[in-house]
Formats: sequence, C-alpha cells, structure tokens
Amino acid sequence: MKRNQLVNELLEEQANKTPNKIALRNCGKSYTFKEINDEANRIANALIKRGFKEGDSVSFMLDRNKTLITTFLGIYQSRLCSNSIGW
Repeated sequence: MKRNQLVNELLEEQANKTPNKIALRNCGKSYTFKEINDEANRIANALIKRGFKEGDSVSFMLDRNKTLITTFLGIYQSRLCSNSIGW
C-alpha cells in the first residue's frame, strides 16, 4: 500500500491482487473485489459519458447498500465531487 492512496485506488489494487475474495456482504449476498471494482468502473464511465468532468459535483440519494458504495467509488474514480443526501 502506497502512502496517500485514494480508496478507489486501494480497491483497484486489491481487485488485481485478489479478485475473487469477498469485499462486501450486504443483504445476505457476497460481492468480490472484482465485482465491486467492475461496477464502480461502470458508474465512473457512465458519468464521464454524460459529460461530467474532473472536479464537477454530482448529488445522489440512495439506500445504504452495495449501490451506495459502488456509486461513491465510481464518483471517486471519475475524479468528481460527491454530495450524498441521506434518508
């Protein structure tokens, strides 16, 4: 682990090292590092395709589950600023 790495960088590094290890358990399901990283990448790419640029802000409101985590990671991967709205 390098000093000052962002959480999305740590996830990607771990997904490369141990893709099939469980990263998250939620609502009775288990998700691997690869699955979490792939979904975060999909979200990051979707935001970039929609025209968001580094430093832009994006707001979202989600239940506290896997999607909330992968959305945060996708936002970090696309270098955006996040504003989550809690329930």
